[in-house]
Amino acid sequence: MNSDELVQKVMERLLKQFEKESLNKYLVVGEELLDYGNAKITNDTNDYSSVTGVIANGFAWESLFRLRNLVTISEEEKLVLKGLLDNKSIIIIQPEKQPANKLIQVKVEETLRELKKIGVILLHAVELKDHLNTINQSKERESMTKSTSTKKKLITVDVLRNEYSLDQLTEFKQESNMIITALAKDYLRDNNIRMV
Repeated sequence: MNSDELVQKVMERLLKQFEKESLNKYLVVGEELLDYGNAKITNDTNDYSSVTGVIANGFAWESLFRLRNLVTISEEEKLVLKGLLDNKSIIIIQPEKQPANKLIQVKVEETLRELKKIGVILLHAVELKDHLNTINQSKERESMTKSTSTKKKLITVDVLRNEYSLDQLTEFKQESNMIITALAKDYLRDNNIRMV
């Protein structure tokens, strides 16, 4: 294996690792759920800055009424509101039990509509796994499309010697998909070949 192949393999591994790390990671507040699908999950509020979203479970209707009005009293509610303000994905698992009072049911429907308007995703617990898997699958597809459409070519001294007729060149055109090593740039400069 020559140096070009080694550098290329190292770059490919780094890109793959970066793509894996770029999958969505969620902070779970409130009650734990059993299944999050293939999503990355943390319960540590110190990880807040590294998450793409917040999943809130176990909130009572009173919490949703407060969040609708951007008012909080618990730490969990504060994290959800902070997530909204920071433009993170907010998923709230709806309470299972509906209020018995018909007038309150109307307020519940209004609250759900208002929360959706400000970007909250409202789900039932059984829908969460499929929702998270769908998001991660589409993100994986998107990253695969990006990586295939913007594949970079590494230009090293060996590549210059083997793939280009340098004795006939006075200019070397650097294309947008090229990464040129410092040694390759020095090599071009030493051979009086201008980079454009």
